[in-house]
Amino acid sequence: MKNYLELSPEVEKAIVEKRPVVALESTIISHGMPYPQNLETALKVEEIVRSYGAVPATIGIIKGKLKAGLTREELEYFATAKDIVKASRRDLPYITANKMNGATTVASTMIIAHMAGIKVFVTGGIGGVHRGATDTFDISADLMELAQTPVAVICAGAKSILDIGLTLEYLETQGVPVLGYQTEDFPAFYTRESGYKADYSIESPQLMAKVIADKWNMKLKGGVVIGNPIPKEHELEPAFINKSIEEALENLDQLEDESIYRDDSCEYAENQEIIAHIEGLKEDLHQVGDEVGYEEEIPGLAGISREDMKSNARIEEVKRSAEQLREREQKAQQQDVKKEMGEVIAASIVEVEIYQLSADAPWRYRRRAWPPARSRCGPTPNGSPRRPAR
Repeated sequence: MKNYLELSPEVEKAIVEKRPVVALESTIISHGMPYPQNLETALKVEEIVRSYGAVPATIGIIKGKLKAGLTREELEYFATAKDIVKASRRDLPYITANKMNGATTVASTMIIAHMAGIKVFVTGGIGGVHRGATDTFDISADLMELAQTPVAVICAGAKSILDIGLTLEYLETQGVPVLGYQTEDFPAFYTRESGYKADYSIESPQLMAKVIADKWNMKLKGGVVIGNPIPKEHELEPAFINKSIEEALENLDQLEDESIYRDDSCEYAENQEIIAHIEGLKEDLHQVGDEVGYEEEIPGLAGISREDMKSNARIEEVKRSAEQLREREQKAQQQDVKKEMGEVIAASIVEVEIYQLSADAPWRYRRRAWPPARSRCGPTPNGSPRRPAR
């Protein structure tokens, strides 16, 4: 492990002397806040940890080395550099192998803290199950790390944008205790209440430590989530934050609908044009098959040999056409214009290649040019973008 892990002298000395050490993440420095507020916050948090008699160990990755305990200069580097990769569990081996710089998430901070022998980690909010996860399966790696890595994570709850109910269900399934410090409610980052209860409310640090120690002494794997709510004077009104999130999600849905399905959307018009063009090509293919005696099934135009295809003078043009078709297919699938569109295009690529590569196909059936002419969504004669038709 020494080949990968490096402790600062202060952190190493504290661990040897069995003094309290608190792990801190670095993603909030490099990806969460602008400079110089990010650096100021990082230094202030370390100062607060020290004021309670513990040693702060901000965790990050520098030139492929996993570091627990960053110097002032290293914190400033994380606050200003542009080459910092956001690193979760999956990213660690790639970053170390390539000697890259990485800022640690909740998951990777837990991993490195455990490697270093640090048992407590403090962060703002944990990741969780995203809204709509029943369709996207978008679940933060933080939850799986909590299920397997023995580190106690103190946080202000899960981030408000998440599906907190499903997040708690996931943690329950994985056997992760969710404890509220002097609260029965599980906090939601900006607010002291999420509408969901913690598993247990713990009133004193001593009892909290006993619960954590008993879990690990019984060889129960995984961590513990400790919800420590934001101070009341700093919290936002739950109704305000929930309304803001709902409005933002509604606006996002509306923008997606307008950009993808709107009749005057350039992308939608072009994708419809692709479908119409391919359907025409398919009709031509069947006609060609009937007239020159090829098999009717597509792509069963078995009379076209590999030699015919290779000798065809238009092969390069057809390759370009097929590539354009594939690019359009990918674009259409990414935009999710219509579920069946990708299937139609994918099934037609081979047909287009056979049709245009066929040396025997009557020339009159090659009347459809590819790519199709640009629609009204194309650029104006002076090169400026053309607005969609209204």
